[in-house]
Amino acid sequence: MNKASNISHLYILSGGRSRRFGSDKALAEINGVPILQSVVDGLRPYSEYVTLITGQTKRYKEFGTRVITDKPSGVGPIGGLCAALTDRKVTHGEGWLLLAACDLVQPHKEWIKPLIKYITSTDARAIAYRGDQWEPMLALYHTDLLPTVDGMIRQHSFAMHRLLVQVNAQAVDLPDGQTGIPQVNTPAEFVTAQKLGTL
Repeated sequence: MNKASNISHLYILSGGRSRRFGSDKALAEINGVPILQSVVDGLRPYSEYVTLITGQTKRYKEFGTRVITDKPSGVGPIGGLCAALTDRKVTHGEGWLLLAACDLVQPHKEWIKPLIKYITSTDARAIAYRGDQWEPMLALYHTDLLPTVDGMIRQHSFAMHRLLVQVNAQAVDLPDGQTGIPQVNTPAEFVTAQKLGTL
Protein backbone atom coordinates (compact mmCIF):
# COMPACT_ATOMS: atom_id res chain seq x y z
CA MET A 1 0.00 0.00 0.00
CA ASN A 2 1.40 3.41 -0.97
CA LYS A 3 1.86 5.28 2.30
CA ALA A 4 2.03 8.60 0.45
CA SER A 5 -1.50 8.21 -0.88
CA ASN A 6 -3.38 6.69 2.04
CA ILE A 7 -4.11 7.16 5.71
CA SER A 8 -3.47 3.81 7.32
CA HIS A 9 -5.96 4.00 10.21
CA LEU A 10 -9.68 4.33 9.55
CA TYR A 11 -12.13 4.64 12.46
CA ILE A 12 -15.87 4.56 11.75
CA LEU A 13 -18.25 6.01 14.32
CA SER A 14 -20.99 3.41 14.68
CA GLY A 15 -22.26 3.96 18.20
CA GLY A 16 -25.00 6.53 17.69
CA ARG A 17 -28.45 5.92 19.10
CA SER A 18 -30.15 6.83 15.79
CA ARG A 19 -32.88 8.76 17.62
CA ARG A 20 -33.95 10.70 14.54
CA PHE A 21 -33.79 7.63 12.31
CA GLY A 22 -35.91 5.45 14.60
CA SER A 23 -33.81 2.29 14.25
CA ASP A 24 -30.16 1.34 13.82
CA LYS A 25 -29.36 3.25 10.65
CA ALA A 26 -25.99 1.52 10.29
CA LEU A 27 -27.88 -1.69 9.47
CA ALA A 28 -30.43 -0.10 7.12
CA GLU A 29 -30.01 -1.71 3.71
CA ILE A 30 -30.08 -0.48 0.15
CA ASN A 31 -29.89 -3.18 -2.51
CA GLY A 32 -29.20 -5.65 0.28
CA VAL A 33 -26.12 -3.80 1.55
CA PRO A 34 -26.10 -2.17 5.03
CA ILE A 35 -25.10 1.48 5.04
CA LEU A 36 -22.22 0.69 7.37
CA GLN A 37 -20.88 -1.91 4.94
CA SER A 38 -20.92 0.63 2.11
CA VAL A 39 -18.84 3.00 4.24
CA VAL A 40 -16.32 0.28 5.11
CA ASP A 41 -16.05 -0.80 1.46
CA GLY A 42 -15.91 2.76 0.13
CA LEU A 43 -13.08 3.92 2.38
CA ARG A 44 -11.09 0.72 2.91
CA PRO A 45 -8.86 1.35 -0.16
CA TYR A 46 -7.16 4.11 1.80
CA SER A 47 -6.79 2.20 5.06
CA GLU A 48 -4.70 -0.69 6.26
CA TYR A 49 -6.49 -0.86 9.63
CA VAL A 50 -10.27 -0.47 9.92
CA THR A 51 -11.93 -0.15 13.33
CA LEU A 52 -15.56 0.40 14.28
CA ILE A 53 -16.34 2.50 17.36
CA THR A 54 -19.58 1.54 19.10
CA GLY A 55 -21.35 1.75 22.43
CA GLN A 56 -20.58 -1.92 23.09
CA THR A 57 -18.08 -4.31 21.54
CA LYS A 58 -20.69 -7.00 20.85
CA ARG A 59 -22.29 -4.85 18.15
CA TYR A 60 -21.51 -5.35 14.46
CA LYS A 61 -19.44 -8.49 14.89
CA GLU A 62 -21.03 -9.72 11.67
CA PHE A 63 -18.93 -7.25 9.69
CA GLY A 64 -15.74 -9.08 10.63
CA THR A 65 -14.07 -5.81 11.56
CA ARG A 66 -12.26 -4.84 14.73
CA VAL A 67 -14.56 -3.10 17.24
CA ILE A 68 -13.78 -0.81 20.18
CA THR A 69 -16.06 1.22 22.46
CA ASP A 70 -16.60 4.95 22.91
CA LYS A 71 -14.38 6.64 25.47
CA PRO A 72 -16.24 8.07 27.23
CA SER A 73 -19.70 6.95 26.14
CA GLY A 74 -22.79 9.11 25.91
CA VAL A 75 -21.10 12.33 24.76
CA GLY A 76 -21.59 11.98 21.03
CA PRO A 77 -18.98 11.85 18.25
CA ILE A 78 -16.27 13.52 20.31
CA GLY A 79 -16.26 10.47 22.59
CA GLY A 80 -15.67 8.29 19.56
CA LEU A 81 -12.86 10.56 18.41
CA CYS A 82 -11.27 10.36 21.86
CA ALA A 83 -11.44 6.55 21.69
CA ALA A 84 -9.95 6.57 18.17
CA LEU A 85 -7.06 8.86 19.08
CA THR A 86 -6.30 6.83 22.20
CA ASP A 87 -6.45 3.53 20.33
CA ARG A 88 -4.31 4.82 17.45
CA LYS A 89 -1.65 6.04 19.88
CA VAL A 90 -1.61 2.88 21.99
CA THR A 91 -1.63 0.38 19.12
CA HIS A 92 0.61 2.08 16.56
CA GLY A 93 2.03 5.24 18.12
CA GLU A 94 1.65 8.89 17.14
CA GLY A 95 0.13 9.73 13.79
CA TRP A 96 -2.92 10.52 11.71
CA LEU A 97 -6.26 8.75 11.49
CA LEU A 98 -9.30 9.12 9.27
CA LEU A 99 -12.57 9.48 11.18
CA ALA A 100 -15.82 8.74 9.35
CA ALA A 101 -19.48 8.41 10.28
CA CYS A 102 -21.30 5.12 9.67
CA ASP A 103 -24.08 6.90 7.78
CA LEU A 104 -22.15 8.59 4.98
CA VAL A 105 -23.99 8.54 1.68
CA GLN A 106 -21.86 6.77 -0.92
CA PRO A 107 -18.45 7.71 0.48
CA HIS A 108 -16.09 7.97 -2.46
CA LYS A 109 -12.44 7.15 -1.92
CA GLU A 110 -11.67 10.15 -4.12
CA TRP A 111 -12.94 12.37 -1.31
CA ILE A 112 -9.92 11.35 0.76
CA LYS A 113 -7.19 12.52 -1.61
CA PRO A 114 -7.79 16.27 -1.09
CA LEU A 115 -7.53 15.76 2.68
CA ILE A 116 -4.40 13.62 2.56
CA LYS A 117 -2.46 16.03 0.38
CA TYR A 118 -2.42 18.59 3.20
CA ILE A 119 -0.65 16.25 5.65
CA THR A 120 2.78 17.28 4.39
CA SER A 121 1.96 20.94 3.86
CA THR A 122 0.19 22.06 7.03
CA ASP A 123 1.10 22.41 10.68
CA ALA A 124 -2.55 21.86 11.62
CA ARG A 125 -3.41 18.72 13.58
CA ALA A 126 -6.87 18.37 12.02
CA ILE A 127 -7.80 18.51 8.33
CA ALA A 128 -11.46 18.78 7.36
CA TYR A 129 -13.75 19.88 4.58
CA ARG A 130 -15.50 23.19 5.06
CA GLY A 131 -18.30 24.72 3.02
CA ASP A 132 -20.91 26.78 4.81
CA GLN A 133 -19.88 24.80 7.88
CA TRP A 134 -17.22 22.36 9.02
CA GLU A 135 -17.61 18.69 8.03
CA PRO A 136 -16.04 16.83 10.98
CA MET A 137 -17.47 13.40 10.16
CA LEU A 138 -15.08 12.72 7.30
CA ALA A 139 -11.81 14.27 8.42
CA LEU A 140 -8.23 13.60 9.44
CA TYR A 141 -7.14 13.96 13.06
CA HIS A 142 -3.68 13.63 14.62
CA THR A 143 -3.03 11.97 17.95
CA ASP A 144 -1.48 15.26 19.15
CA LEU A 145 -5.10 16.41 19.62
CA LEU A 146 -5.79 13.90 22.37
CA PRO A 147 -5.14 16.31 25.32
CA THR A 148 -7.36 18.96 23.70
CA VAL A 149 -10.17 16.49 23.02
CA ASP A 150 -9.94 15.09 26.53
CA GLY A 151 -10.00 18.61 27.96
CA MET A 152 -13.11 19.56 25.99
CA ILE A 153 -14.91 16.47 27.22
CA ARG A 154 -13.98 17.26 30.81
CA GLN A 155 -15.44 20.74 30.28
CA HIS A 156 -18.63 19.23 28.80
CA SER A 157 -17.91 20.86 25.45
CA PHE A 158 -18.89 18.16 22.98
CA ALA A 159 -19.39 19.93 19.61
CA MET A 160 -16.99 18.68 16.97
CA HIS A 161 -17.08 21.94 15.01
CA ARG A 162 -15.90 23.77 18.12
CA LEU A 163 -12.93 21.44 18.30
CA LEU A 164 -12.00 22.23 14.69
CA VAL A 165 -12.22 25.95 15.39
CA GLN A 166 -10.27 25.68 18.63
CA VAL A 167 -7.36 23.79 17.07
CA ASN A 168 -7.29 25.97 13.94
CA ALA A 169 -7.96 23.04 11.64
CA GLN A 170 -6.87 23.07 8.02
CA ALA A 171 -9.96 23.85 5.92
CA VAL A 172 -10.32 22.03 2.60
CA ASP A 173 -12.71 23.02 -0.19
CA LEU A 174 -15.56 20.58 -0.73
CA PRO A 175 -15.34 18.20 -3.71
CA ASP A 176 -16.78 19.53 -6.95
CA GLY A 177 -20.56 19.45 -6.95
CA GLN A 178 -20.85 18.85 -3.21
CA THR A 179 -22.56 21.34 -0.89
CA GLY A 180 -21.65 19.18 2.10
CA ILE A 181 -20.67 15.65 3.04
CA PRO A 182 -24.07 13.89 2.89
CA GLN A 183 -25.23 11.69 5.75
CA VAL A 184 -28.42 9.75 6.46
CA ASN A 185 -29.86 11.01 9.75
CA THR A 186 -33.60 10.68 9.17
CA PRO A 187 -35.99 8.26 7.39
CA ALA A 188 -36.67 10.99 4.81
CA GLU A 189 -32.97 11.28 3.98
CA PHE A 190 -32.80 7.50 3.69
CA VAL A 191 -35.71 7.44 1.22
CA THR A 192 -34.01 10.17 -0.84
CA ALA A 193 -30.78 8.20 -0.89
CA GLN A 194 -32.67 5.10 -2.04
CA LYS A 195 -34.32 6.97 -4.89
CA LEU A 196 -31.05 8.49 -6.03
CA GLY A 197 -29.27 5.17 -5.77
CA THR A 198 -26.45 6.88 -3.93
CA LEU A 199 -25.66 4.14 -1.44
